[in-house]
Amino acid sequence: MANKLNRQGYIAPDLKSPTVFVFRGFAPDSYAGDDHWYQTLIPARVKKEAGFIRTIDYKISNVATHIGPRQAKTEDGEIPGAFNGVIQAYKHGDIMALTEHGHTVHAYNCFIPTPIEHFEALSWLALPLDISQIWVQLSHPDRIVNPNIDRPLLQTYLDQQLARMKNIGGNDDMFAREFIDTTRNWPIYWLNDREIPRRPWVHIEKANPKETGGTQLRYNDGILRSHPSPPYNTFALRKLSVEYSTLVATVKYGNNNSNSNSKERPKQLNQNSDWTGQKLKSASVKHFMFGFGSFIPPNSSSK
Repeated sequence: MANKLNRQGYIAPDLKSPTVFVFRGFAPDSYAGDDHWYQTLIPARVKKEAGFIRTIDYKISNVATHIGPRQAKTEDGEIPGAFNGVIQAYKHGDIMALTEHGHTVHAYNCFIPTPIEHFEALSWLALPLDISQIWVQLSHPDRIVNPNIDRPLLQTYLDQQLARMKNIGGNDDMFAREFIDTTRNWPIYWLNDREIPRRPWVHIEKANPKETGGTQLRYNDGILRSHPSPPYNTFALRKLSVEYSTLVATVKYGNNNSNSNSKERPKQLNQNSDWTGQKLKSASVKHFMFGFGSFIPPNSSSK
């Protein structure tokens, strides 16, 4: 059966209804597909009308804080904002299978049905046809905790996300820049935990295995250095492990008032940058290619 083309873009063969479609405001571990998720990703944006924000307050463990979408706390003055991500199809037809699968999913995330009118496709892949809603994966309310000295933002996590965002967005770094720009609450607690600090390019995750680690390193730090724009950017406060140990000692045992780096920043209530309406260049999105009726990520081919 021939795949459909419409005025919005190409309809991928493995994205047909009835299927559970989930908007994920990050680059998940399953972004290349696995036993539970289809590998086709639709670069997309959820609009501010949906009532969500993406922020750095997702307590993924007792040692780190990650980026996660959640509902805006309008009662506290937070203003909903638009942000990008991917729409991915879940292979099971029941949303309860999504929330119950695995031993951590239901405890770490929740899923909110959201009208499809609150989304826009960013590339040549169109939004799914014949559905009225897309489920948005959010941080579980019990997991929303601001970063602190014991749960910093980790540079290796950002390296992972930026490499995947670069892969999804293609040659243009617009998708990755939007990911950083539309993420709120960049913390003062930011640990540069790259494995070899003086040779950080050695073990960095790369979007393209053929590129050098140095290329990916310059890409990541270049974006983080300039996005988001001041006063929200905290790149200058990123610290190597030795430096961070000094900060820990200052915060826990020293005089907090004597060190400006240990002072909490005010919450970011509004969005730094709004990318609504901007699309990826069709020619730049090369994350998928055809292969016997399905989409195959280019870096999945064996040699």
